[in-house]
Amino acid sequence: MSTIYIDEATDSDTTGQGTESQHSKKGADEEAKKKQMNLLNERQRKRAKNGKSVVLTEDTSLPKAIKVVETSVMSFNLTEVCPRRRYHNLLNIDLNQFLSLAGYLQVVLSGRVNQTYHALTLTLESTVELIGTLQVVPEGKTAPGGHALIVDHWQLVGAAPGAEDAFTNRLNETQLVQARLNQRAFELV
Repeated sequence: MSTIYIDEATDSDTTGQGTESQHSKKGADEEAKKKQMNLLNERQRKRAKNGKSVVLTEDTSLPKAIKVVETSVMSFNLTEVCPRRRYHNLLNIDLNQFLSLAGYLQVVLSGRVNQTYHALTLTLESTVELIGTLQVVPEGKTAPGGHALIVDHWQLVGAAPGAEDAFTNRLNETQLVQARLNQRAFELV
């Protein structure tokens, strides 16, 4: 039995334009992507394993952090504050992570603080307690409220479900109506 090669332009084998080289190239591209994904996953696993050995301790030489509510946080410029909130956005840039707490405060995790296991496996909508210095954002940079919290110490209070159990994966517009009705508590109007 001979192999039939399908022409990608017409999606048919009637033109006879399909060649073995097209298919072997496509297979090689897929194999390269798969190899790259495996390498990336292995690198992430290695970083997570190394992150388990990093332990943060609160610096006692710094002044005691003031527990704040989000409405009053901007009045504590250049002081140690300790907000405890869920975060809504996460952005990884180089060796820094930028979190957004309920749209009112930008948080910067960098250095050793960003190398812990919990920082590497942080999931969207997790609750965190942060201790750090509140600073005005430099000119040319933007952040909600014009301030950023530079974190010295933090801890994960409650981890949100990740992977397939994350609410962003459980709800989408292409789901059947019945499935969306069963999960209507998660739906945002």
